[in-house]
Amino acid sequence: MVELDERGQRIYEDIYEAYIFAYPLVETVVYGRSKTNTVEAGSEQAPYNQFAHNRNVWQPQEHKPGGPNMDVVYSMVSLDLKEDALIFHKPQTDRFYTFLILDAYGTFRTLIGTGGLGGEKTGDYLIAGPGFSQETPAGVTRIDIPTRFASGLLRIQTYGGQDVEKVHALQKTTTIRPLSQSAGNGELPKGVFRPEYAYSSYEKMQTMGIEEFFSIFNEAMEENPILPEDLEAYERYKNYQIGAGKHFATADFGDSALIEKIEAIPSSILWKKEWKDVRNGWSFADADIALPGEDYFQRAYNIHWGPGANPAVASLYPMAAVDREGNALTGANAYVIHFEKGEIPPVKKYGYWSITPYTLQDLYLIENDAGIYKVGSETALRYNEDGSLDLYIQREEVAPELRSNWLPVGEGAFLLLLRLYIPEECAINGAWKPPFIERRREDTV
Repeated sequence: MVELDERGQRIYEDIYEAYIFAYPLVETVVYGRSKTNTVEAGSEQAPYNQFAHNRNVWQPQEHKPGGPNMDVVYSMVSLDLKEDALIFHKPQTDRFYTFLILDAYGTFRTLIGTGGLGGEKTGDYLIAGPGFSQETPAGVTRIDIPTRFASGLLRIQTYGGQDVEKVHALQKTTTIRPLSQSAGNGELPKGVFRPEYAYSSYEKMQTMGIEEFFSIFNEAMEENPILPEDLEAYERYKNYQIGAGKHFATADFGDSALIEKIEAIPSSILWKKEWKDVRNGWSFADADIALPGEDYFQRAYNIHWGPGANPAVASLYPMAAVDREGNALTGANAYVIHFEKGEIPPVKKYGYWSITPYTLQDLYLIENDAGIYKVGSETALRYNEDGSLDLYIQREEVAPELRSNWLPVGEGAFLLLLRLYIPEECAINGAWKPPFIERRREDTV
């Protein structure tokens, strides 16, 4: 690619930064269009302001990117707060249950449930958009959202098998309704199917050209204005026809070499993050991952895989892609993770931990004949006599007596994701470290 002069390079860098800055709002719109592209609510899609309740954990054949969770059943809702505020009702819970709300720019607004507002108790919450001026009903907790659009993600822990029926019961008693209908049980409005929105939002974001990208951003900005804390950053971009009512066109830049580089920006983004907190080969996200502030790449990264990240008090997601020697994890080798008795992942009441392997790229589940996709505190693990624990990560099946401690992997490179829900403070501040992943010299256990 041709080198740019100083002016062209500066313009290119500004547009690149603008793309990162705008990404969460565009993702929110594209995700919302895809997930609400239906007449009635189902397990994967629902009209705006209605839950799409998954019926079970995602399966590998569904080919979901971003590290599908084997511990929780998801429910998603895309919020449109233009016409009315919403009343979210949370039932009494006896397990991990969180409802995360992000505004249209992917900024964390609140967490309801375990580790957040209300804990396990039942409660009602008013979700109000920027134009809402009515008083909050008595006994209801108010949550103000500064944008018209927002995203909600409900996670409910499942123990597998018949327990999923209890998850369904909690889903049924979890409701979200317009404030104007909150006193009754009126029928919720039907949605609309549009063929142009019949896409995977993840794939759409991967393939969208930069002119379409900024067209969506400019349109969405009209009712989702830049947040006050982001105005200074936005000042660098608004002169490039990026903003409400503007029309971004690469042809306006004139220089063909500059246009070529600008048009290549969407495909040039590497959605990878180098974490500063690395413990024994496990990379921990920053404790304030849900509140990235002026780290706009972090904010975009959070929402790239889906509707954002929980704060550290609710969940930690350390990842490892190398063994003790720093070599990449691969199905060509066999590995063991040895937890001493005092090293077992520390979690609080209603908390738990698990480990799942994923493909290195896109974080897909690794399909295997055994149908095993996680091990953790809710698994019937086999502990050693001294209270220590060995987990075996390998392609070949282990001895029958160790099968409960086995994580099958494929032939290629992979990573391990360790989830800690409601972690103890020692896991958040770094006092606790998971053990190294050790390569075994034997082929099997």
